[in-house]
Amino acid sequence: MTEQRSALLAPEPVTPFSDLISLLWREWPQCPPYGGAFAEVVPHVTVAMPGGDSPREAVAALGARLPIRTRAERAELWQRDDAGVWRTAEAFPFAGGEPCA
Repeated sequence: MTEQRSALLAPEPVTPFSDLISLLWREWPQCPPYGGAFAEVVPHVTVAMPGGDSPREAVAALGARLPIRTRAERAELWQRDDAGVWRTAEAFPFAGGEPCA
């Protein structure tokens, strides 16, 4: 068994993000989130990655910065290239947001 080296933070309120995931999934059923590996997709932000701090250290490092308050302005579609590097393929601004470059 490998050690989990990431910590997840859930947005509050979660409903707008869950609704967005459901909407996108209904619009493009041939492209389920995470390739359909999960029956339920939980909106989250990953705060540590493999090889980095432990989840406890990552959350402790954020300390007084939690909760993070921000505004989601766009959704991004990411694709992994042949070299395994993830890149933004497309950006979709939310209503009232500025166009994405």
